[in-house]
Amino acid sequence: MTSRLGRTEAPGATPAPPRAREGPERIPVEISPTHEDIARAIARRIAGIVRERHARGGAVLGLATGSTPIGIYRELIRLHRDEGLDFSRVTTFNLDEYYPIAPDSLHSFRRFMRENLFERVNLDPERTHMLRGDLQAQGITRPLLHSMIAANVFNLILDILLVFDNAYSEMAFDGYVPPSIFEIDGARDVAIEFHSMSKTYNMTGWRCGWSVASPEISSALTKVKSFTDTGAFMAVQAAGVAALESYESFVPRNVATFKARRDAAVEAFTAAGFSCDSPRATMYLWIPLPDGVPSAQFAERLLEEEGVVVMPGSGFGVGGEGFFRISFIVSPERIAEAARRAGRILASFGAEVA
Repeated sequence: MTSRLGRTEAPGATPAPPRAREGPERIPVEISPTHEDIARAIARRIAGIVRERHARGGAVLGLATGSTPIGIYRELIRLHRDEGLDFSRVTTFNLDEYYPIAPDSLHSFRRFMRENLFERVNLDPERTHMLRGDLQAQGITRPLLHSMIAANVFNLILDILLVFDNAYSEMAFDGYVPPSIFEIDGARDVAIEFHSMSKTYNMTGWRCGWSVASPEISSALTKVKSFTDTGAFMAVQAAGVAALESYESFVPRNVATFKARRDAAVEAFTAAGFSCDSPRATMYLWIPLPDGVPSAQFAERLLEEEGVVVMPGSGFGVGGEGFFRISFIVSPERIAEAARRAGRILASFGAEVA
């Protein structure tokens, strides 16, 4: 057989181990013929870090979900089982979870990590940190931020920085005010907050925004930025200034427009047979699908048969399966028409949302 690298291999032959590519690259490159080889190579590097830092308090790992890291986790489990790789002093962080979702849901990242790694090695549960998708709405703001800050203060010696993406802080409804991380005591020592012109001022794609942090933290970002580029095109910066100066006259009207679209979307998709919760912020509506209806298949049929584009939840990873997402970027009338067409596709599956 011929691999994608152009080498001819005998059927059943053991794939060659990853090799460093020869050439003028300034960054070393390893090429592997299979995903399994790549996973083993990455797992070996992680194992080396775990062993090297065990005596110095333990390693800190930021872990991903979805199909990509599963091979890595399988190899780490094998190294623990067959070679005694010790995870007892490892601290882990997972940075995402869907909301609302029960921790034992098939689509929950908490369940994913338990089944694919945590329960199969000797990790201390007190050292695993994951977001919760089962908090009540009133418990997902400041108490959660307090706990995040406390964790970062505790781990400050491990150089953990809390990055708070607050791009939707001005796009909230029904009197809800999304919090800033800097409302929490101690945040200035461990956090940086980002905001963007994209959502507040409908400037998606302009790549204009800012960050707020202490001088010690922001200076590091400034150094990285100075090596990346020399700043945004001046016309974009001038547009950003004009947008900021128009806040009082523009933003309330813009939020009212999106609120009307949100209300229209919830009403229309509910009438079309879907189960919808009304979000208090952002420009998106996450809608659950009946069990057994794959989100990608639903989205494809909705596009091909009805001419409506939605985002299948599976596009965001395994945790998004069972949902699709719409955005409030068209008029209430067009949203209502899209909902009617989506309802026809839902009915064609012969299922009802519980």
